[in-house]
Amino acid sequence: MSKVFNAAESAELRRALLNLASLMLLAVLVTGICGLFAVWSLSGLPVRTANTLNQVTGTLDHARLAHAHFKTQVQEWKNILLRGDLPADRARYQMAFANEKQATLALLQALPARIAQLDVAFSSVDQGQFPSLFNAHRVAQRGLC
Repeated sequence: MSKVFNAAESAELRRALLNLASLMLLAVLVTGICGLFAVWSLSGLPVRTANTLNQVTGTLDHARLAHAHFKTQVQEWKNILLRGDLPADRARYQMAFANEKQATLALLQALPARIAQLDVAFSSVDQGQFPSLFNAHRVAQRGLC
């Protein structure tokens, strides 16, 4: 059952095994290089994602702050209407109303620039809405103060 190999067959078998081992080593090396490249290319992704998330969160907080100032401005307007019978009270409420108006406008005017800084495409945000919002706000304010 056991076969005896002569020197020529033994050398040919050795060469075939060496070729197979070289091919397997080359496949492992190529796979390793591809894996290292994948790890290297993805290594910056969490940092970029975190930066984008921070920018979006900051912009949302900015918009929420503008909304909060606007709500406070509405409350000050209600104070003028409901509690502004005395001239001193009316002047105090008008001053608070004017301060909230300035804060709201400043925040709203800065919002388009903050949105433009984001590296994210916002198809639902129409930059053309902001000027009409400012104009509507100004028209409404003329009759109030």
